[in-house]
Amino acid sequence: MKKTVLTTVLLTLLLAAGAAFAQPGSSGGGPTVLGDKGHSVSVGIPSMAFIRMTSGNGVADVTDPTTVEFAWTADTFASIGDGTYAPTNAASFNWDDVQVRYNGVADWQVEVSTSGATGFDWSKVEMDPAGAGTSTYDLGADATVVSDTGNTTGWRSLGIDPANYRVTLDGTESIGTYTATVTFTLQSP
Repeated sequence: MKKTVLTTVLLTLLLAAGAAFAQPGSSGGGPTVLGDKGHSVSVGIPSMAFIRMTSGNGVADVTDPTTVEFAWTADTFASIGDGTYAPTNAASFNWDDVQVRYNGVADWQVEVSTSGATGFDWSKVEMDPAGAGTSTYDLGADATVVSDTGNTTGWRSLGIDPANYRVTLDGTESIGTYTATVTFTLQSP
């Protein structure tokens, strides 16, 4: 009997204590603020306009891109004849794309220009880029290959892969080795 009374008293005390702790406090359900202190966070985003040549091997900016070559021996050329051909060194390129990054709101464009040897009709060398919105161009004249407005949302591929260059030969070319420099320029029109 003493055990039953003792157990009943203990249960009553536990229930009473639980009910007391479950009662909402006078602070409206949240903690009472006794003081506070804070600090600022600043994020600075600089103006960015970059153009780079990249490689599929993880090189973000190729500093010395491989020359695109169209070179045959006389015997090879005699057997292939006139036509349109891919670069002969396609297996050795150390770059595979031209990319731009711009975070402004203004118009921007990429222009391609060619400078170098005379005596060869550079319009016979053409590029058909795989990038969306990038125009086909030849090396005979400066050309705008892409034109857009505003942010590129990170690095934007132009799809300009050296393996996509083509030369068209028709038998009117003069003997010689001709070299030109192709330059991609990111600019605000």
